[in-house]
Amino acid sequence: MSDRRKYALNGVGFFENAQEHMERNNFPRIPIGTIGSVNGWYLTMEQKIINNEGKYHPFIYTRETKPTVKIRHFLGFLKNNGLSDSPYEYSGDLVPVFGPCGRQKTVDELILAYYDVLKYAQKYKLFNVIRLLDQLMVLNEDEVRDIYPHAILFDLKHCLPKFLKAQKTSKELAEPLKRLDLKTMTTGEVMKKCVKRFFEF
Repeated sequence: MSDRRKYALNGVGFFENAQEHMERNNFPRIPIGTIGSVNGWYLTMEQKIINNEGKYHPFIYTRETKPTVKIRHFLGFLKNNGLSDSPYEYSGDLVPVFGPCGRQKTVDELILAYYDVLKYAQKYKLFNVIRLLDQLMVLNEDEVRDIYPHAILFDLKHCLPKFLKAQKTSKELAEPLKRLDLKTMTTGEVMKKCVKRFFEF
């Protein structure tokens, strides 16, 4: 067990302030350590423009100038349930200057896992991420399923008012509320907004 070269390296990279890094294409380097007796390996992400579409992919690299290392690796985006989304397997050389990449995904593909991301953003109090998702869910309303129950659960500042305004009767408003565990609401403000809308009918 003392020789780490005989065993796989496992880990999860978490990028805070993702919106800023995506806009600037400057994701931080997450240290991995030593791989195959070569020090200073990092995990990061980068953006590439392919067919006029921005895509993001994780990759592993080091600035050390030493011989390449034979590897087999798996990279993927971790979902809320712990399963890997679009896992990518690669076998070959781990080149020191620029290592292996994971599968490329567009911003839309990343964000379409709205609810998984919302749960993590709420847990870690990443309010800028919640605001970004809220706006994107309104823009991509046709592609997002069950948007309004989640707007209620997470008190989404754009989705929730739009949902409340769209309800024409108290019965329409009551239906989605019946399907929710109201104890899981993030704030009491949501219930106040719903009650206010009830009195407007």
